Amino acid sequence: MNSAFRHDHCQVFWSGAIIVTLFAALCVTLPALANTKILHHKDWQVRIIVDEFTDETQVILNTKVDENEEDFAGKRGIVLIRSNVSGQTDSTVKDMLVVKCDNPGTPPYVVIVTQKEVDEAGVRNIEFRVDKLKAKRVLMTSHHKYLMIFDRRKAGRFIEEIRSGRRLIGRSRPINGDRIEFRIPIDGFDDVEHHLYGHCSRH
Repeated sequence: MNSAFRHDHCQVFWSGAIIVTLFAALCVTLPALANTKILHHKDWQVRIIVDEFTDETQVILNTKVDENEEDFAGKRGIVLIRSNVSGQTDSTVKDMLVVKCDNPGTPPYVVIVTQKEVDEAGVRNIEFRVDKLKAKRVLMTSHHKYLMIFDRRKAGRFIEEIRSGRRLIGRSRPINGDRIEFRIPIDGFDDVEHHLYGHCSRH
């Protein structure tokens, strides 16, 4: 089944009083008559989706996971387009990093699909580390099993951090609830990043 990642608007309550509008990332869409081409490189898949009616192209970069399409769809509420993760060397890979934009000429944003359910929607302070570099922090919007960076500058800085990396790890301990952790192989991003910019703008 062909499908594309998309985000829609949803509302979350923050601090019990303020209503914050955010994008609920990676909801499933089923584009009619779309051609999908998938390229594989190291830890990454490049999904090039062309709408046959409009010729509009969408490019999605995502890391590979050690689950088949049906399992991932059922557990995460997301469908991978003709996913093929055979040959994945790390059999413990359960988290996914996605870099994409939804409209031509807009900057890419970042989504991390976590193995563990995020308890509540809101904003989380995420500590992350690429390889042996110094750990850094970034504010991410959380919703369901997604951690998201929509802010153009923050997403750009995050992409710079992972560009030549081989492994991304992260963690967050909310005031109430369990710690969220992720470990994602990211080797090869610098080789496939250029595919984004035939569709998305640079930060």
